[in-house]
This record gives sequence, structure tokens and C-alpha cells, in this order.
Amino acid sequence: MFVNLFVVVVLFVVFTVQVYEFHARVALQSGDLNEYNQCQTQLKQLYAQGLGVGSEAEFIAYRILYYVYLQYNKTSSQTVSNDVSALLASLKLSDASGLAPAIRHALAVRRALTLTNATFNYHRFFCQLYAATPNLGRHILARLVPQLRYYGLLRLMKALRPSAKVGYILTELGFGSDLEGAREGIAFLQCAGVQVTAAEDGLPSVSAKERRQLTRLLSPDNTTATAEQLQGLSINMKDSAISGDFLVSSEKLL
Repeated sequence: MFVNLFVVVVLFVVFTVQVYEFHARVALQSGDLNEYNQCQTQLKQLYAQGLGVGSEAEFIAYRILYYVYLQYNKTSSQTVSNDVSALLASLKLSDASGLAPAIRHALAVRRALTLTNATFNYHRFFCQLYAATPNLGRHILARLVPQLRYYGLLRLMKALRPSAKVGYILTELGFGSDLEGAREGIAFLQCAGVQVTAAEDGLPSVSAKERRQLTRLLSPDNTTATAEQLQGLSINMKDSAISGDFLVSSEKLL
């Protein structure tokens, strides 16, 4: 009788873990981070009892990415900081080779996105890590993309003066290389206050004809424009006034 009861309890708890995991994944896919966090809180307690059922590494990676998200949105508390410290201490980072790939990836993202002059690495994030995000972690990171692109843009504009090609900027900020990616990237640059020009040296288009040609090329109704044409444009850094005001409505850029 006792053995049967024990088996029933174990099966019930295992089923509970699977239900929370399933619900957490659905919440991530739906963009509901509050609901995801409630599931994650319960899962953390269940995993502490040794009931990972094979998915604990996946959700540890989500926790690390979620903590990065909280820090960028300035909603991190002392409790969260303590939780991060305890989690990192439990991972035995001195032997990272023994960690699951998803956890190693999440830790690499955390290192790349530390906002200091020395360690903030937008190139590594956009050109290597973001596209390689395993499981559903990208649903968390996607919410940071406009903000990270803005910070990366600030550094690029400072480093590449007096001029830069649009194509290089868009590649560094993780936009696609096709026409849709080029249009999306230029829309982002313009929202951020960047002045785009057709001149090779990055100088503004001065003649009325040049301005009309540029306007026609950048028009979303232009069906003859190519990705190469758009990426071949330059940035007029002299007249660009970069502002992060657009980030308050950045959901439209996700």
C-alpha cells in the first residue's frame, strides 16, 4: 500500500512539472513574460527537489536570459540579484564544458550584453548568438532587440565617423541581407534619427534631383528597389541626431 501510494505521489509530482513546463513554453511563445515567470518560479522550487525530468537545463537557460531582460528594463531587484548570484554559483562556472549547450549559450549572451564600454558586444550578440538561440530563448531576447540595436548604433556611429555604409551598419545590427531586411533596417535607422544619403562620402544629398531619387528609392511602394541598392546607401553622420525616444514604442519594431 505504501509503495503504491509513493508511486502515485511521484507520478503526480512529475506530471505537475511537465504541466508547468508546457505552460511556461506556451507563455513564452505568446509573449506573456509575466505568466512565464510565474511558471518559472514554481519550476525552480520543483527542480530543487530533484524533479527536473530532463528539461531543467532548458529552463535554467531561460532564467538567465530573463534576468538579462529584467536588468535592461531596470526592473531587477535585490531579490533577483541574489537569485542570479545563487544560480551562477550553483552552475560551477569553472568547468563550463560540463554545462548543457543552452546554459552555455545563455551565459555567453549575459557576458556579451553587459553594458560597460569594455564588455558590451553587440557584434557577438547579433552576428553569432541571437540567431543561434536554442529552444524558445529568442522569445525573451526579441524584446531587447530594438534597445540593443540602439546601443549598438551609438557605438557604431562613434567608431565609424565621418561616414559608413548602410549595409555594414545593418549587418552589425542583425538585420537580414534581403530586401525586407534592408527596408526594416533603414526604417529603424530613420526612427533613431539617422540621415541616409546616396552620396558615397556620406554627405547630404543637396540637389532636388538627388533628394527625389533618394525619396523614391526609400519609398516602401518602390517595387524596383533592390537590397543591394539600399545597402549601398551611406549615412550622413553630420546631420544625424541619434535619439532613443522611439524606444518607448519599440514594440512595432520587434
